[in-house]
Amino acid sequence: SAKLVANLLSVAGADHIITMDLHASQIQGFFDIPVDNLYAEPAVLKWIKENIQNWRDCTIVSPDAGGAKRVVSIADRLNVNFALIHKERAIANEVERMTLVGDVTNR
Repeated sequence: SAKLVANLLSVAGADHIITMDLHASQIQGFFDIPVDNLYAEPAVLKWIKENIQNWRDCTIVSPDAGGAKRVVSIADRLNVNFALIHKERAIANEVERMTLVGDVTNR
């Protein structure tokens, strides 16, 4: 788990860790060395604004519930709509059904 990885990196000689978009910021607490968690959101926002011509007319979509928090944050900062895909699984790693939650009409 995260504590094991933290210990492995420390024992291997790492004296500082730089991460990107940790799933949970609490993971930083597993390390006995300094950890800097960087966020991709500012770069993603900049890229969208510079590379997608009609970005104001878009809907930001999360591929699953796990990404919903990040998608909502990006959509809020861009002042656009968001949606997500709800996945139903009968067994692990096998999607039985997907449902789009949100309005993407004409987007």
